[in-house]
Amino acid sequence: MKSLLLVVLAVAFAVPVFAQDRIELYADRNAASCTIVEPISPPIVQVHIFITGPMGATGVRFTAEKPACWVGATWLGDALIPGAVNVSNSQYDWSIAFGGCTDPSVPNYIGAISYQISNQALPCCIVTALPSVPMEYFMFTDCSYGEHALEPTKSIVVNPNESCGCQSAIKLAVAPSTWGHIKSLYR
Repeated sequence: MKSLLLVVLAVAFAVPVFAQDRIELYADRNAASCTIVEPISPPIVQVHIFITGPMGATGVRFTAEKPACWVGATWLGDALIPGAVNVSNSQYDWSIAFGGCTDPSVPNYIGAISYQISNQALPCCIVTALPSVPMEYFMFTDCSYGEHALEPTKSIVVNPNESCGCQSAIKLAVAPSTWGHIKSLYR
């Protein structure tokens, strides 16, 4: 009986914790650049939004409000993929239904937020997706219409310098070690 209980506990604790989908922000439609460097001409920039993760999604709910450090930037509007249905906007409580289920094997483009800038942004200004206000929603709906929390966002940086760069919400677990300990792993 004890061995059966041990087997059940071992299986229960051996099941991996699955990552959830997350919102990723980029400075370009190809998801290649995570920085915006002012000045830019013409003075219109877009923050491109993707959803990535191991599950397909039919919708998301979050906000991507212009941060206070982006001095001189004015929100112009949001543009979504064809077929998407939008409630509210990126600056408040953005609910987006995609009109179908996304393919979890690739990053899925949601749309873009447009800003007019005046080249006054502070250095290292982080633009990110956050829980919407006032109800603090930060979620996605899977293909079976179940609701799940979004993982932390991959942000972009306006006016990066040597003290900051592209920021990722994914944190790697690290621990101090010695060369002897590392060598012992390969014996």
